[in-house]
Amino acid sequence: MTVRIVVLTGLDEEPVAVARERLAGTGLPTLDYRRDGQDRLVRSFGDGQGGIDSAALHCGQRCVPCTVLTDLAHVLGEYSAASWAAGLLVVLPPAVPGWVVLDALRSLHPVVQERIELGSLITALDPVTLPAVLRTAEPLSSRGIRIGHGDQACGGFLIEELLFSDCYVLVGSPGSTADFVLGLELARQIAPHGWATMLGTGPAILPPADPARTGYDPVEVGWRTAPGSVAVAHDDGRGRIRTHLAHTRRPLHPVRLKRALGAIIKDCSWSRGRAWVSSVPDRKVAWTSIGPQLSLCNGGPWLADRPERSSGTMDTEGILNWDPELGDRGCWLAFTGENLRPTRIDALLAQCELTDEEYWRGPESWRRLPDPLHLSESFGHAHPATLDLRS
Repeated sequence: MTVRIVVLTGLDEEPVAVARERLAGTGLPTLDYRRDGQDRLVRSFGDGQGGIDSAALHCGQRCVPCTVLTDLAHVLGEYSAASWAAGLLVVLPPAVPGWVVLDALRSLHPVVQERIELGSLITALDPVTLPAVLRTAEPLSSRGIRIGHGDQACGGFLIEELLFSDCYVLVGSPGSTADFVLGLELARQIAPHGWATMLGTGPAILPPADPARTGYDPVEVGWRTAPGSVAVAHDDGRGRIRTHLAHTRRPLHPVRLKRALGAIIKDCSWSRGRAWVSSVPDRKVAWTSIGPQLSLCNGGPWLADRPERSSGTMDTEGILNWDPELGDRGCWLAFTGENLRPTRIDALLAQCELTDEEYWRGPESWRRLPDPLHLSESFGHAHPATLDLRS
């Protein structure tokens, strides 16, 4: 018998708790990770019939996601072997990402993996708070959340979870408030692939049954979450939240780009995509901004520079954006926000492009240009270069 797992995650405890109650009310066995009043991590198991067993987990110097991952891999192995229930709800602590469950499943023995299926990954959120969370650079630590050795922004966590999830639950009181509608529009722009459920309007949370859908598809998720990828929702032009796609054919001058960055993302809640920057001409620069913070990381070589490109590739963006002259090189950026000024964004990016004289000097000359963004240096490290562009 195959055990079908549903995972629930989120930034704030209240939306997760409301969604947990709705899902647990179906009688689904629940594996629940929570912090207790003494800031300890506690794993509770409910059998769906009122029986509960719990155990405190020792984190020590390890990060909370690592502790959950290790424990979850052990518990899932035992649970799947028991084969007394066909489903399981896994509830993660606030700000513990859903990829923890994916990694736990990958760590299992292949025989055990065959007995477990990830059915859905759900993010619970209050849409009223979403725009404000993305506009600021509020770190998780400001909410008393300590995850690993870094301090991720709250907005960064929410966007990451919405991208990884195939379903998101809107928890709150919709009424006709403009704030609720604004947050709903923003969530739709971030996760056009997601099945949205508004609690209080019906009993269902999970996506409806689809004969063509066998469950959560990690390969498809990998495509849409790859550094530099862009997925855009259909826009009928009636909403307050808009997404603008910007494209440039020439590399961007690093000095002019550094000066213009603050103005380029000024009106954006979120921007993402890939950029061609002349100081690192053979590398895609994966671009992500959330509110005032911009991250630039190594997106790998351009497909046009790979000798194996003719033998097949999983670089979907490179294939779709192929140009007969430049290949997949260029800037492909998407900007999402409430008060976007597309013509201004396009003009600023155009001013950053290399001039005719600069362009025809070629890549060897481009590499000698100043590198105020320190891309060459940061590309040698695991963590992206992150800039706070608040003026």
